[in-house]
Amino acid sequence: MLSDFFNWFHQDDTNTVTLAIPKNVQLKDVSIKNNVGDITIKNQQASKITVQQNTGNLNIYSSQIAKGKVSSDIGNIAIQNSSLSDIDVVDHTGDISAENLTVLNLVRMTNNTGNTNVSLSPQSTQATIVSAKTDVGHTDISHQLLQGYSGKNRLAVKGNTGNIQIK
Repeated sequence: MLSDFFNWFHQDDTNTVTLAIPKNVQLKDVSIKNNVGDITIKNQQASKITVQQNTGNLNIYSSQIAKGKVSSDIGNIAIQNSSLSDIDVVDHTGDISAENLTVLNLVRMTNNTGNTNVSLSPQSTQATIVSAKTDVGHTDISHQLLQGYSGKNRLAVKGNTGNIQIK
């Protein structure tokens, strides 16, 4: 076919793996390793998780994730309407954004090169101790948030190069 001739390198091919989990199932031990491409976790509950993303974006939507580490070498990490507990979020090159984030226990975010923007959920705004430090860039923590280094629910954000905003 003529269309095959123009697409002879299969440039329009996409490889997608979709794993459908029944509702109300809590995953006990999730491990995802991806070299190239995006990872999206949506509407999931996981009691232990490890995600290693080499190149691509990592998205977590409307999920409850506990105990583990999510990391990306090159790409953005976006978290929306989710609850994190005892999690390390690490991005080597890219931005970290979290909207309506509920923090339980200790959540650490480390961003080597890129900006980090976090908006806490109403529940976490009053119950989370926040700390932030960047080597090169600006740190902006809303005056309405509790700041410090100890407490039951803590969000600790560290950056090497990039701005940090927490509200």
